[in-house]
Amino acid sequence: MESSPTTLEPISGENFLSMFTSKTSSMPANYRQILNVCIDVLSSSKHGQPVNVSMRKIKAISQYCGVAYNIVNSAEGTLAIDYALSQHLLPILNGHGANFGDRLENLHESLNNLTGDLSNTTEKLQRMIDVGRNNFDTYSLLV
Repeated sequence: MESSPTTLEPISGENFLSMFTSKTSSMPANYRQILNVCIDVLSSSKHGQPVNVSMRKIKAISQYCGVAYNIVNSAEGTLAIDYALSQHLLPILNGHGANFGDRLENLHESLNNLTGDLSNTTEKLQRMIDVGRNNFDTYSLLV
């Protein structure tokens, strides 16, 4: 028995691009709060030299969240910001020394205290901390 071939309608370039571009320039309030907590912890001088998150990186995270929000259609969930942080913020966290490890621990604790599921980011961050502690306090996502 032969099956008839399925005909797929082509999608216009405009429709395709609209699926992967942000329709708004601002992030949902809960996403902004999560990002601000991260920036506050990283920029604090409590644990030595602060980690500065550039405006370019903040914009990339905001745009990522805008596009991901369009795809998953939920500002209540934290899936978009979770992946944005793990793909844009964690890779810039490279450092060494006990103070840097303490900063990462503080970030991990702060993320765990927030409402919402940030398990992707917190699991990768915990792995960074564990591996870094065993590698003479040298921390990197790619180690």
